[in-house]
Amino acid sequence: IRRPVFTVMVISALMVLGLIAMFGKLGLNLFPDVAFPVVVITTPYPGASPQEIETLVTKPIEEAVSGVNGVKRVQSWSRESFSTVLVEFLLETNIKLAAVDVREKVQGIRGDLPEDVEEPVIRRFDPADTPVLTYTISAQRSPYEIRRTAKDTIQPAIASAEGVGSVEVLGGLEREIQVNLDLQALQSRRIPIERVLSLMASENLNVPAGHVTTGAREVTLRTLGEFRSLDEIANLVVMDQGGGQIRIRDIGTVVDGYKEIRKTARTNGKPAVAIEIRKQSGTNTVEVAANVFKAIDRLQQTLPPDYTLTKIIDSAERVQKEVHEVGLSIVYGALMAVAVIFFFMLDWRSTFISGLALPTSVITTFFFMWVMGFTINVMTLMALSLSIGMLIDDAVVVRENIFRHMERGEDPVTAAREGTAEIGLAVMATTFTIVAVFLPVGFMSGIVGKFFQEFGLTVVGAVLVSLFVAFTLDPMLSANFMKPVDPDHRARIAARPILGRFVVFFDRVDARYRTALQWALDHRKTVIASALGLFALALVLAGLMGAEFIAKEDRGEFDISLEMPVGTSFSAMDEVVRRVERIVAADPDYVRMYTVVGRSSALGPVTEEVNRANVRALFKEKTERSRTLWEIEDDIRTKLRAIAGLKYVLTDIPWAEGAGEYPINLYIRGDDLKTLTRLSEKAHKLVRHTPGAVDVDTSLEIGKPEVTVVLNRDRAAASGVGVAATARSLRAAVEGEVRSRYRDGKDEYDIRVRLRPADRRVPSLLENMLISSANGNLLYLKEVALLSDASGPGQIERENRQRQVSITANIRNRALGDVVSDVAKGVRAMGLPPGYISGFTGEAQRMDESFSALLAALGLAVLFIYMTLAAQFESFLHPFTIMLSLPLAIVGAFMALFFSGKNLGMSPMIGVVMLMGLVTKNGILLVDYTNTLRARGLALRQAILEAGRVRLRPILMTSLAMIFGMLPTALGQTANAEFRSPMAIAIIGGLITSTLLTLVVIPVVYTYIDRFGSRRRAEQEEPARPAPEGVPAPAPMGPDQPVPGLSRGSVWVEEK
Repeated sequence: IRRPVFTVMVISALMVLGLIAMFGKLGLNLFPDVAFPVVVITTPYPGASPQEIETLVTKPIEEAVSGVNGVKRVQSWSRESFSTVLVEFLLETNIKLAAVDVREKVQGIRGDLPEDVEEPVIRRFDPADTPVLTYTISAQRSPYEIRRTAKDTIQPAIASAEGVGSVEVLGGLEREIQVNLDLQALQSRRIPIERVLSLMASENLNVPAGHVTTGAREVTLRTLGEFRSLDEIANLVVMDQGGGQIRIRDIGTVVDGYKEIRKTARTNGKPAVAIEIRKQSGTNTVEVAANVFKAIDRLQQTLPPDYTLTKIIDSAERVQKEVHEVGLSIVYGALMAVAVIFFFMLDWRSTFISGLALPTSVITTFFFMWVMGFTINVMTLMALSLSIGMLIDDAVVVRENIFRHMERGEDPVTAAREGTAEIGLAVMATTFTIVAVFLPVGFMSGIVGKFFQEFGLTVVGAVLVSLFVAFTLDPMLSANFMKPVDPDHRARIAARPILGRFVVFFDRVDARYRTALQWALDHRKTVIASALGLFALALVLAGLMGAEFIAKEDRGEFDISLEMPVGTSFSAMDEVVRRVERIVAADPDYVRMYTVVGRSSALGPVTEEVNRANVRALFKEKTERSRTLWEIEDDIRTKLRAIAGLKYVLTDIPWAEGAGEYPINLYIRGDDLKTLTRLSEKAHKLVRHTPGAVDVDTSLEIGKPEVTVVLNRDRAAASGVGVAATARSLRAAVEGEVRSRYRDGKDEYDIRVRLRPADRRVPSLLENMLISSANGNLLYLKEVALLSDASGPGQIERENRQRQVSITANIRNRALGDVVSDVAKGVRAMGLPPGYISGFTGEAQRMDESFSALLAALGLAVLFIYMTLAAQFESFLHPFTIMLSLPLAIVGAFMALFFSGKNLGMSPMIGVVMLMGLVTKNGILLVDYTNTLRARGLALRQAILEAGRVRLRPILMTSLAMIFGMLPTALGQTANAEFRSPMAIAIIGGLITSTLLTLVVIPVVYTYIDRFGSRRRAEQEEPARPAPEGVPAPAPMGPDQPVPGLSRGSVWVEEK
């Protein structure tokens, strides 16, 4: 007040820092950058079956990494040719150091793995490891030329853009030099395939021989033996036989062809070469996308004119759109809150001073976010949008109290000083209770707690900034900007045609509230009983509501994961996928789609198998169509049922990058695969018949066709043939081996040696394949081994070194908690053999963890609220009066959620926790002023009635400002509204009931608490009882005269 220029400069400096942080320092992301404590180990073992992968690769790796400190769980998948081991650590683990430990453990057992196992790939799991941009490349060229341009020109140019982590090219054709051998020609000439492989490796070399010095000259000597043409490969001599030379062309053909297609991409059903662009961990999604756009603009100028890059998926666009929508909610909420202030204050200067708290608090909060290392994302902006009412709260209460003093005739400076001092304790108490609530939210446990950390701490920072503004800028402006209020100020406003109606309305509200409060004080038991009845009703409604983790969001796109029975060829799978694409494209709201055949990215580990595919389908914005996304999904599900043998899962885009999980993920663990298969079939049937469960699937894949080759060890040993040599020869014959590369200019291409396609299609022909023995003799495979048809598991899943089967499902038209409860009952009724256990992971587990974390945060919040209020009011009793508003808020929150058709989930529960800090404000204002009036000598009833009259306006004003400030969020219909809306609905409902009930119930409870406190004080201050008759009264004592048998401390206690 005394130093207005200093105050303005401090606030201006904070705003400048906030603007710098907002426009130059803070990154822009969809969600906070959360580091998942997960390490993934992928180990290729070409040609090995899932059972061999499990025994020879997966188990040794599991045993090695299980000993690393901080391991929470180890999960693995053994598939044909691949082992994937996922190691999840405790949240507090330093994942960078843990990854180093895992790498050392795997390297330590590398020698125990089979020789043919390729090097394990170890990487940390990053939730941002999904493509942020996907482009397709089209041109009037062959698929080979397009892919070559993509690999040689486009990929390096985009990869060099700042922030880009990796660029993957999909689709098109890759050149490969193929040496296709004729099995019959090999047999007739007695040539084993291993001889051809060795020849390719030894004859295609350029070898330096050193230096030759001749006088003063030094000459480099090199042996040039690299293949210079395909004819040179075809004319390569394999061996001399019968006086003649046998060349490659005599036993096979050399083809300049393409690699076998086992994965391809399409856009809108047309073949395409696609590039998927991933960002580096911790980088700004929008900035990375902007850098890629610039790189592509430069590329378009250098590429041939017929090349076109078309953007298919853009995560940055989603980020910008959702951040923009939340930003609009902040602006609309602020305007509505300011409008509420004006209609109550009916004074533009007061409205300006109070409203100024919003931009100053919000902009300064961006500086706080930068200091804390946060980003501008949905969570931090949602914290600001829901805090709009709170940010103006302190300023409104201070300004209203100052204005009330001015209405009593005080000059602006005196009113600013006295009004702020009078209300200061209450304002500090309300702010610190909000801080006490959101600090526990900012430090919740679990992955969900990491996502909500920035939300909780942003609210804390914002309300502390608003408190500073309310205690500095508001009093200063009130003292220097306001004019004295005339005694007839209110009468003059009441005489105006429009504003006068508001004055009349508020006077009627005051009168009716006073009447209602008097009635409540006369019928205290009825009021208490009614409040308890409403609270009980709210608990009943909560029991009737369903429970979920995160509300499903209509983003206008979803993934379709497709799978045909194991053993389906790539061409057959491709034809099925084309049928699915035609079904999707026929939908009236269809926009575009992106397909990858040979890869599935359903929730879980990415798999690359020819019987799997993934379709990303994009539809019109929800405001542009009459159907919801889930109705579109139901229509497509109905049509997909007509495709025989097809398993499909329709998956919504995860609420956060990397956070995608199945709502239902039931696991059954045990050791015996046959028993697991039987239990899996029962559980699958159980889940499939559970109401609300759709897209039911199992991780157990039985029936993959195999041809097993079993050696007769006695014959093999006698002939000098080992298992390893036999297996290598078979793999070379069928899969082929690359032991050399063909150089063409600056490029190199694989030279793959194997049998020609006609000989590979019939497994029985392999019986006549020649194998070299250790002593150099040649034997037919059928002489030492037996080939037979069999079937085996397509995948073996394990968790914590125990085999596991997972039954997964999505949810439709039913709450997650209800479906989980029904499935759990069914599993208990099914009964599991000894040694087998079951449970839930996925969203069901996350829901339980998040609810537990929220309940713990709620308990801490209530405890901290009590501590804060007790410290502020220097009383152990009055905090209970104020905290009675907490259950009164729950009444409205649960009613609002129930009647709006929402489920109890993460978002509304955060809203309930948020209410704990908001609703104490009303009780604080009432109790604080009642105590002030009692201290001034007013009787209890008069103090309560007067406090109610004086505090009615700020209570209604601040409550309505918060309600209208959150209304845009509650009514939002945008893409991310399903997540934010339930939280705002819960808060609005709780504010309405707590405001109405607090104004009546809190004064009634205050009378009981005051009576209890008065009785305690009376007992402590009760005078000494007269001595019984016949007992002489004690003689008077001087101040220093001790009482026999009592210490000085005892005398002091009695006197007190």
